[in-house]
Amino acid sequence: MENEEKTCASKGQRVTIVTTTSASKSMKTANPSCFGSNLKVELVSDGSEHVNPGSETMEQSVERVQIETMKSLAELIKNIKNSSDANEKYPLKFLVYHYSMPWALNIAREQGIDGGPFYTTPASVKTICYHYHKGVLKLPLEGPTTKLPALPPLQLQDLPSFFSDPDTDPVFIKIAMDQFSNLSEVKWIFHSTFDKLEHEVLEWMTNQNLPIKTIGPTIPSMFLDKSCRMTKTMVLTFLSLMWRLA
Repeated sequence: MENEEKTCASKGQRVTIVTTTSASKSMKTANPSCFGSNLKVELVSDGSEHVNPGSETMEQSVERVQIETMKSLAELIKNIKNSSDANEKYPLKFLVYHYSMPWALNIAREQGIDGGPFYTTPASVKTICYHYHKGVLKLPLEGPTTKLPALPPLQLQDLPSFFSDPDTDPVFIKIAMDQFSNLSEVKWIFHSTFDKLEHEVLEWMTNQNLPIKTIGPTIPSMFLDKSCRMTKTMVLTFLSLMWRLA
């Protein structure tokens, strides 16, 4: 997601990259200097600083991350909206969040802004999860392959790894299904892909009334545009790596 934020900043938008305290430990700090004041990085607490490593189950970690991050994210949005920059020149407009955190949409709208999920995975992966969510994909497979709308015949090893044995990874199954909890409420669904790469899948998803916006590929912005222009729009982007928990 970082490359998308850097591209937005170079195109004239004010961007704030937000990540959690635990995810920040595994991230390389980007150098935003070429974008001037257009690109900022903020940390929000996910409660990891108060937890001893290995003292939680995966379920407890996911619950704690959600509860603590919801509170700290809401507070950060309030602070940004009340800042002099936001009031005078750069009003906060939009929250882009990782698709595994659908509750971030509620936080954004409670604070008077809109938001939309960003999918870092191929659209075909999301489509497989969507079919499972709707009951079209049933596990275990009844035969060596399964045929799903807009996809070629798939074997078990072609499915996301957490589908190979759903009972072994219940947390990941839940996270994968939670992404659809409020997907019908969003106005934009951002995908790191492009039309010619996954044309059939994207066309099928559009026919399901999903407001897909393809903004890929996610490659370093320096290969796309080396210019750095100033901005008058503030975009708040929420980036968190839920699978990297302290």
